[in-house]
Amino acid sequence: MMGRTWRRNCVGVGGLGVGGLVLVVFIQLSTVGVPAAEGNDAPGASPCWDSPSAEGCEDANVYYPPIEVLADIVAVCTAQPKLSGCSVYNACSSSGASGPFCTKWSILADLCSGGAAATGVATGCRHYTQLCGLGKTSVTQCSDPLLRPIQSLVSAAVAAEDVAAMCDAMSMEDCATCTTALCPDPLLSLGKLCISMPGMTDCLHWKVMCGGDGAEALTAFCGVTSGETCNPVMQMSFHWGLNDMILFAGWVPCTPGYYVLSLIAVAATAVFAALLKALRAREQQRVSLRASGMIRDAESVEGVQSRSEDISAGAGGGKT
Repeated sequence: MMGRTWRRNCVGVGGLGVGGLVLVVFIQLSTVGVPAAEGNDAPGASPCWDSPSAEGCEDANVYYPPIEVLADIVAVCTAQPKLSGCSVYNACSSSGASGPFCTKWSILADLCSGGAAATGVATGCRHYTQLCGLGKTSVTQCSDPLLRPIQSLVSAAVAAEDVAAMCDAMSMEDCATCTTALCPDPLLSLGKLCISMPGMTDCLHWKVMCGGDGAEALTAFCGVTSGETCNPVMQMSFHWGLNDMILFAGWVPCTPGYYVLSLIAVAATAVFAALLKALRAREQQRVSLRASGMIRDAESVEGVQSRSEDISAGAGGGKT
């Protein structure tokens, strides 16, 4: 039985990196010789698994320690690595996300609750469902706002559909990261596409997710819209507003103050260009007038010379 469990947990762990493999090895070794609680397959024997609303069940860390929570996350993401919750887990591990959404309970909630929840992964989500998903519960971790799942997290299936629709409408570089044949991380692919082109219709689900409370910490999926870094966007119609690139890659106003300064700079540039144009026209006019004056002077000289020659010729004829 242990051999079968070992093989089941190790399959696909490579997708989670060396850390996931080490975690599974540690858990397997640490549970050798420890009998599982009968009837509930829980990490530790406790009446809270059957009655999570009972007194004394408030702190799940007592009977469901963080390492076991992480083990369940690994189990779910080993079985279904494309899940949006797994994408969040990977982003948190690579500094692509931060804050409360990177806590183990929040990620487990992403995986096991809501529209983006895992399907058919009884082993990884069983413990969370027993404590938080079967009705009344007194477990603090189930209702703590700092451990809540991401609001309106786009599911992997919806993300893949949105990416397909966007890439059918317009060919983009990031379309190669999610095709009908291979799409390892649908949520991340959707985030990249919508960060660059948020005005597209198929970014609606992404906008709802990234407009939620705390979503600014999901930089890998929602981009960075504050501080020193700004993300330029591309819109296919006449528009104005924040996050538009102006002339240069580093000129992307993403705050109201930056935007106002950019407007002043553009207006000043327009005035300066008009002034240069006026000065150029005036200089051209002066050159033209000077040229025409020189021509008139030359014509006058030629006329005088011609008259002098005529007079000279006439005088010579009279003498004869």
